Amino acid sequence: MIILMLPGPRPTRSHLAVASFVVLVAFAGFQAVALIPDDWIPTHTLGTGDQLEPLSALHGAIPLTLRLEQLPTCSFVIFSSPDCSHCQRRAPGWDAEFGEPGTAILLSVSAWDETAAFATEYGPKTIPTFAAAEQADVIGLGVLGVPTIVATGPNGAVAAVASGGNYSADSLRLAAGCVRADQ
Repeated sequence: MIILMLPGPRPTRSHLAVASFVVLVAFAGFQAVALIPDDWIPTHTLGTGDQLEPLSALHGAIPLTLRLEQLPTCSFVIFSSPDCSHCQRRAPGWDAEFGEPGTAILLSVSAWDETAAFATEYGPKTIPTFAAAEQADVIGLGVLGVPTIVATGPNGAVAAVASGGNYSADSLRLAAGCVRADQ
């Protein structure tokens, strides 16, 4: 960090803290503008009622289109990344939480080889795993962080969304209307 000393009273710690914050914010803004193309910046965050558009994906060397709107109601789409510490911590439990056959898929925002290594090391073992062919598609969908777990409603509509490491499958099922509160 570069600190410019100007004539006048000596800067206090609060002055230095504010100056450091301003420099960091300016640098972060520059990085975001310089590294992320305009068409990658989403217009919204994925939310209830949004449609899950088809996404280009990879399973090994096989390119395919995931038609998320064809998932059964009360299915889960788990967006993750091998580099995500929350994903690494929670992935071993995803089979138990979301692993009913045909009701969950894992979609990594990383390359296939990294995704396969993540699935081998951390899990899940029973949930089909795919790698997004284009990160821009996932960001354009409105997924801004990982893990993001989406519970689907009818016709691929988003029924509930949870992001970060603090969520439970049961609360997502309840929010999506997959179970009643009295069960």
